[in-house]
Amino acid sequence: PETLRSSASSVRGLAAIEVVLFAPGGPASIATPQGCGYLDVATGVVAADVAQLRDDWTKDRDGGQSAFAIELSREQSPTDAIDMIVGRQISVMERLVERQIVPASRLTTPAQRALTLQEGPGGDQAAVIAAQLTSIRSSYTSAIGPSLGDLFPTSSAGARDAFLKDLDAVIARTKDVRGRLADDRVALNDLAKLSQKVEVALRTEVLRALTATVAFSDSDRDGG
Repeated sequence: PETLRSSASSVRGLAAIEVVLFAPGGPASIATPQGCGYLDVATGVVAADVAQLRDDWTKDRDGGQSAFAIELSREQSPTDAIDMIVGRQISVMERLVERQIVPASRLTTPAQRALTLQEGPGGDQAAVIAAQLTSIRSSYTSAIGPSLGDLFPTSSAGARDAFLKDLDAVIARTKDVRGRLADDRVALNDLAKLSQKVEVALRTEVLRALTATVAFSDSDRDGG
């Protein structure tokens, strides 16, 4: 189990289990000792991960609070808050771009691409990617209150608009996909190019502009 737990998510998650159970030729492997052993260990790893997540949300730790409640209750400066929020967005983009989309775009067969994308036979990974990117975008625009987009200094408004335009392009391209993303290599190549551009912007122009704004806010508050 520990060996599998430290392996790439494409060979230990629910999508990998689904491939073994339902992909062409997959069911035949279940009849082998290796196939049965893999499913036994893989399902155990997934169950343990789910249990840990449940415990983090529900079980009391220090001070009678769950681990997540403790983390959320900590006082943070604006700079720390921005680092945390944008850092999580960068982590999402890194996982999508560097571990799934780009590597999958370089593979030759749909089966290989499906494993890397963690996309089962009936999966719709394009919609999953679109939902994650839409969630990131929503933090930069809001019709009901302040958003990250409002924190950009005037001098960086162009960088903000370019970032959102590129993000919209990625989301729009995912919505053009019909069926499995693993079966559409053209779309996958397009998404690789577009999403890399968004990831670079998030790591550089976006983070730099937001950090500059909140750093000024921190210093102004300390000076007051």
